[in-house]
Amino acid sequence: MSRNMQGLQPYLRVRPKLPTASPEERAFMNRALRLARYEQQRKANTVDRATNTLQRELNAAYLMRQRAIRATILPKLTKTEWEEIKVIYFHRCYYCLQPGKLTKDHVVPLSKGGQHTKSNIVPACQPCNSRKGNRPAERYRPFTN
Repeated sequence: MSRNMQGLQPYLRVRPKLPTASPEERAFMNRALRLARYEQQRKANTVDRATNTLQRELNAAYLMRQRAIRATILPKLTKTEWEEIKVIYFHRCYYCLQPGKLTKDHVVPLSKGGQHTKSNIVPACQPCNSRKGNRPAERYRPFTN
């Protein structure tokens, strides 16, 4: 608590209604309440700033990791190679064998050291790709052996 507020502690707890209070006493009590509110707001703002700074740093670290991954892996699979992969699997999901809109799924996930190459990518529908997550394909094969 700041020095300005130390003498005002009795007035900070409860705001008594004193019909006989003089204008000076009322002004003093109002000032004490304003100072207390200001002090609380200042503390809250300090905590908010610290939280925001930490969140910004975490976001920056995440973006740096993602950029590093993309910079090292993305140019290794061409559009024609992706089309060839879909033809090999008859335009069907590798996991559920259903036709439909296909996404690229990494057999060994990028987060586990897999590469963005033709030998590591299979077509998967969005639900299967999402359910598989970052597990290797051999640990997620709901319909295939």
